[in-house]
Amino acid sequence: MWIEEAQNIDIWNDPRQLKTTIIESFNEILVRNDWKTCDDSTSVITTKKVQLEKENKTPFRIDLCIVREDDCGNWYRLIHKKTGNTRSDQYCWEQGISIKDLNSKEKFLKPAHWMKVRETYLVKKNMHLSRQDTDRHSSYNCYIEAINEVYAKVHAGNK
Repeated sequence: MWIEEAQNIDIWNDPRQLKTTIIESFNEILVRNDWKTCDDSTSVITTKKVQLEKENKTPFRIDLCIVREDDCGNWYRLIHKKTGNTRSDQYCWEQGISIKDLNSKEKFLKPAHWMKVRETYLVKKNMHLSRQDTDRHSSYNCYIEAINEVYAKVHAGNK
């Protein structure tokens, strides 16, 4: 979930209030649609496992990551460092890699090169999972790296 601004919340200096507000709103929507309330993990908000009644019956969860961008094209993921005492928990913005021109690169790659982006992402994500390097290398970082890598290869081939 990209956050640009939030009415009456200082996004940079009060990320606890931001995440609390998002969880409350998300839970309201979930309950209204007969889903169970979500869980708060370190880096995402996660729904309980659900299974659709029609079509594909594979059980799944939805993970919602809270992110924002600064004026320089850097992105930040909201992290909730749990201590066991909710009053002592810490909330901070963890900087990721640059997302400069990400939207235009995505548009350039879709749809002709999108399968290559997906394949590259999976290779990167599985590599970091096998190294147990998920704390320092999020799924979103893998996605950005895949976009940049495929874009560079395709763009170089078009010159």
